[in-house]
Amino acid sequence: MIPTSSKLVRKLTIAVTAAASLTLAVLTPVSTAQDAEPYPDVPAGAYYAPMVGGLGQGGVFDGTLCAEGFCPDEPLDRATMAVWTVRVLDKQDPPAVTSTRFADIETADFHAAFIERFAELGVTQGCGDGTNFCPDDPVRRAQMAVFLSRAFALADGPDPNFGDVADDAWYAPQVAKLAASGITQGCGDGTNFCPDRPTTRAQMATFLGRAIGLVVGPGTEPDDPTEAGHSPISAGERHACAIRADRTLVCWGNDAERQASPPPGEFLSVSAGSFHTCGLRADNTVSCWGDNTDRQLNRPRGEFLSVSAGSRHTCGVTIDHTVRCWGFEGFGLTEPPSGLFNTVSSGGNHSCGLRTDSTIQCWGDSTFGQAGAEDKTGTFACSITGCRFELAPIPGQFLYVSAGYTHTCGITIGDRIECWGDDSAAQSSQLYQSSSLQAAFRSVSAGFQHTCGMTIGDRIECWGASGSGGTVAPDGEFLSVSAGRSFSCGLRPDNSIECWGSDAHNRSTPPTD
Repeated sequence: MIPTSSKLVRKLTIAVTAAASLTLAVLTPVSTAQDAEPYPDVPAGAYYAPMVGGLGQGGVFDGTLCAEGFCPDEPLDRATMAVWTVRVLDKQDPPAVTSTRFADIETADFHAAFIERFAELGVTQGCGDGTNFCPDDPVRRAQMAVFLSRAFALADGPDPNFGDVADDAWYAPQVAKLAASGITQGCGDGTNFCPDRPTTRAQMATFLGRAIGLVVGPGTEPDDPTEAGHSPISAGERHACAIRADRTLVCWGNDAERQASPPPGEFLSVSAGSFHTCGLRADNTVSCWGDNTDRQLNRPRGEFLSVSAGSRHTCGVTIDHTVRCWGFEGFGLTEPPSGLFNTVSSGGNHSCGLRTDSTIQCWGDSTFGQAGAEDKTGTFACSITGCRFELAPIPGQFLYVSAGYTHTCGITIGDRIECWGDDSAAQSSQLYQSSSLQAAFRSVSAGFQHTCGMTIGDRIECWGASGSGGTVAPDGEFLSVSAGRSFSCGLRPDNSIECWGSDAHNRSTPPTD
């Protein structure tokens, strides 16, 4: 197959003649990736390393590699899905074909025989009306569930209760089959499935490895622990915090209100606000520390899925997917809308939540349109203290939302960034003017007057106020990024932290322990 990404090599890495097929080695269980020749871009400790190593040793990836090696974070296209799945099922390459059933597939294409066999096995029925196959389209996780449930004839299973999979979704039965078989454990913290996200090459290797019992052991990690869900690093007003490998917290920067002095214990996520910080503990309870002038530390009892610290208020998503907020009560900040949410993000004087139906709803101050926009439906109630946006959903479906100080950004279903609100420093609109920001993104972080996003290719792009250097992101690969007031921090694949921007309070100098 010839991958579509510019990162991938557009030529075959093996020679397969039209008259002969490649016989694959029999796939046998492996316990570590060290049993196979490593790919340079697959870290030995990566969650997907054993599967990639074992499948690679069996020849599953031959002809589909990239210049860097395996390219684990690249989206998987439909042609590659066919190649990998057919090889796993048949343990050999199919013979060349002289005709194809799909109008957009040429018999001379490397993947033509695999796609024809893919259809012959009943795994695919094509795209659209079935006339074409759409070989270059990314395989969304919902589509992947359907493909794998057909390929491996998976048995029915109970509802896994993923928050973002509706009971009547066309793919819901297949997702339930995958969960029951142990092939998927969901995305992020495991409460969601992320059906509209592209399936990465690492995730597909993981799914196939689990499906054939390639890796010894139960495999209890989510499909991709780096997916949005729990935040491993957070930049606030003048301080930042991160989660260590042992799940304890470390904070640095301004500590005038003890906001950089975390309590002991294990945490799943952390959120740094202006002068207070909150974290989600391993038992799903919330702890907050720092300034409590507006009672922003007085979290309610109960279990939570996530927590987000704003300027003077805090919000969290409870275990039953409702939002609760506490702290400063102005602008209706502590009066979130009813309904079910997957995540919430607290900004300056507004908050936004991502509903289980993938829509965004915001509340609080909307003086700059940060809780809505002129072209978005809703009602504004204004007074001398500002304008409160009357709880109207942002049109469209989203995968991610981040509330900044006076602007908001979200990642659409198509992996593009959309921002609204204050644009005085081009923190909202510059991405539409820069060709370098037309990449696909998997997360975004709205700061004070700048914004940073994580591309699907693991690069960081920042835009907006550049006077303090907060938009000058370093080169190289990152796992996550967080934009603060006038600085930003990113987490590298080796778990080191790198920050850039203003250092007036030593906030962009993380500890080395």
